[in-house]
This record gives sequence, C-alpha cells and structure tokens, in this order.
Amino acid sequence: MSKWCFFWGLLWAAIAYGQSFSELSGTVSDGDGNPIVGANVVLEGAALTEGKTGVSSDENGRFALTDIPTDTYVLRITHIGFSELVLIDISVDGDNKLELVMSDEVIFIDQSVVSASRRQEKILDAPASVSVIDAEDIRTQPVSTVAEHIRDLPAVDFAQTGLAQANVVARGFNNIFSGAMLTLTDNRIARVPSLRLNAYNFIPVTNDDIERIELVLGPGSALYGPNSANGVMHIITRSPLDRQGTNVNVGLGERSVRRFSARHAGKISENLGYKLSLQSFSGTDWEYVDPEEIELRDYDLSRNSTELRVDYRPNDDLTAIVSTGYNSADNIELTGLGAGLADGWVSGYYQARVMYKDLFFQAFQNWTDAGDTFLLRSGGPIRD
Repeated sequence: MSKWCFFWGLLWAAIAYGQSFSELSGTVSDGDGNPIVGANVVLEGAALTEGKTGVSSDENGRFALTDIPTDTYVLRITHIGFSELVLIDISVDGDNKLELVMSDEVIFIDQSVVSASRRQEKILDAPASVSVIDAEDIRTQPVSTVAEHIRDLPAVDFAQTGLAQANVVARGFNNIFSGAMLTLTDNRIARVPSLRLNAYNFIPVTNDDIERIELVLGPGSALYGPNSANGVMHIITRSPLDRQGTNVNVGLGERSVRRFSARHAGKISENLGYKLSLQSFSGTDWEYVDPEEIELRDYDLSRNSTELRVDYRPNDDLTAIVSTGYNSADNIELTGLGAGLADGWVSGYYQARVMYKDLFFQAFQNWTDAGDTFLLRSGGPIRD
C-alpha cells in the first residue's frame, strides 16, 4: 500500500510540476479614467479548481489574479452603477496586464410600480420591497417559462423541476407543487384554479407581450387577500394601442428544444387596438427512473398557447380591455405524491377590465381540464 501511495504522489507531483501558471492583473476605471473601487473581477474556466476565481479592485482600481493555470478564460467585471463587462476567450499565458474601462449604467430610481399598493407610485415610495424586470431585459433573455425572468432576483428561491417546469417562491420555504407566491397577470390570478398550483408553463404570454414584471417581497394579504403571504409576482402586459407591429422568434437548443413565438398588434382605429400572440415549445425532458413508479414516463414534452386582446381607449380617463387565452401542455409535473404525467392538460381564461380615472373594475374566469393526467406511482387520475 505504501508503494502505491508513493507512486501516485510522484505522479501528481510530476503533473503539477509540468503545469505552467500565470498571472492576470490590471486596472478598472470609468470612462473618465477614474479608478473604480470594489469592482468584482471574476475569471471563469474549466482549468480552475472550482470553475472560477475572483478578486475585488483596490482603492486605485488595481486587481491581480495569481497562480492561474495557463489556458483560455472568460473574464467578467461587475459593479453597481456600471454595465457588466464581459471578455471572452482571454488567453492567460505569462504575466498579463489589462486596462478595463466600464460604462455607466442608468439606475431608474424614479421608476413607477403598481403592485406594492395597487396604485401607481415611484418605486422608492412603495411601502414594500419591489423588484422590477423591464421589457428590454425580458426581450433579450430567451426562457422556457416566464418564471425564469425572476430567478436571479434577491430573496427568490428558484427550483428547476424539469425542462420547462419550475417552483418559485419569495422569502424561502420552497416545495414541490408550490403555490405559496401569488402570481398575477394583469391583475388576474394566474395559478391553476382548483389545485392552487403556480404552473408557469401554463401562462400564455410571450416575451414580446410583457411590459414588465413586478415582484413584491413580503406579505400581501392586506391588498390581495389569502394566498399572498409569501409575496406577489405581477406580470404586466403591453397594450396594442401603445405598440404595434409583428414580432417572430425562433429558437433551437439542446435536448431537442424547439421554440417558436409570434406577436402581432395593430390598430383598427385611433382608439381601438388588438393583439394576437401564439407560442409553441417542445423538447425532451431529463431522464430519471423512479423505482416506485408503475407507469413509464414520457419524456417528450410540448406546450402550445395563444392569446387575444382588444383595447378600447376613447380618452385618457377611460380604458376598456377584453382578453382571452388558451394553453395545452404535455409534460412531467412533480407533486407531493410523486411525479405525474400531464396528458392533454388544457387551460384558459376570459377577462374584462375597465379603468376610469382612479377606479378599476374587472371580471375574469379561469378554467382548466386535466385531460388524461395521472400519477406515475399509483396510476390514479388527477382531476381538475
């Protein structure tokens, strides 16, 4: 045994001795040449032990990363108030010195939100902590479901349960089949009705539909009633009277992912507009064998949805909106009783809204039919 330990020790020592190490250093400054203090400099690459390493710039904007294996890396520099700077295929060989310049990023401290108090107010005046994802960030981020837009926000617990399935809560206590966070779409409760499940892949909105997403951290029962003690996620869509045109998006990816979405908005008259959107998503879910299951899993998932909306705005004080949506899905959904196979699950909604000055009225109906959905462990049907 001692001979083998000695042999392996010599082998690892030879490998370490034969591997060359380098240093990456430099300065971080703004557009005026002023040093940026406390910038996060992170180096990412497969040659690193943990996949990445990093330091912060000092009072003179200087940084140094030592004992870096000679290889090619990705360098990311971030700091509040500046746009993220990403350098790809940085070759670290010998002593490398960089002069990095970061661009200012506008912070919208006067941004308006409506979800914290159910009235329009500046985000700094809101009585609760509110995070906002705006339309520009949403359009540039391809996602499988709308929930992925908030996965990196503070206090959000995001658990991926499938290729297009996820459980999301704010303030912790995430679990399977979660409905702890109240999810709204244009003030309409967007969860699966009787199961009280936040099935984000059932929400028939496309990236081009969304104007912004507001996430209220903290109890919201005083304004929203029951089932809102763990925060509120509010998806606000854009009016066809404010933006017209046609958008088409096509995406391909690993696991046979195919994604298509389209949105068309136009005006019938100056005060009457319409919007039609549709999307289709398919792929092969991750394989897993549960020895307790008596039925075979179908790993091919698919989702198709469409949404129609008509807006009427005769003047600045009055707006009337009617909308309807439809979604069908086939996928594996995790539950507290084991995995279930959603087979022909369809859902939809009807909604009418009227806004007159400071008054707001709405009526909506959510409907769903679980089809031939069943539990994989018992074979028992799931009825909804």
